[in-house]
Amino acid sequence: MTATEKMAAAARVRQIEADIRDIKATVAVIATDEGTHAMPGTTRVHQRYDGSIYSVYKFGGSNGTRQEIESLDDVETDGRVLTFPAAIERLKAARKQVSALQAVLKKLAD
Repeated sequence: MTATEKMAAAARVRQIEADIRDIKATVAVIATDEGTHAMPGTTRVHQRYDGSIYSVYKFGGSNGTRQEIESLDDVETDGRVLTFPAAIERLKAARKQVSALQAVLKKLAD
């Protein structure tokens, strides 16, 4: 492998590692009770890349109160919960993408 090829491979590895870090930093809103009631408080449920879930309750325009939860069943809301299946699917796709990028990294390391 020439020096130019080694530099190109190293740059590719750095780019893949940066892409993986960016994807792992992903947080998505997967549910909310906004628009389902007339109360001033609203709840949004977020899921991180690693699958952990937390809810944020906001009353009026205040700063949100954050609480780690186990599942959507643990969310206390003023109304019904609207879920966003597309956001959940995007997180699943991101996990698959990370797996594919890690496979490429492994191949480059060999």
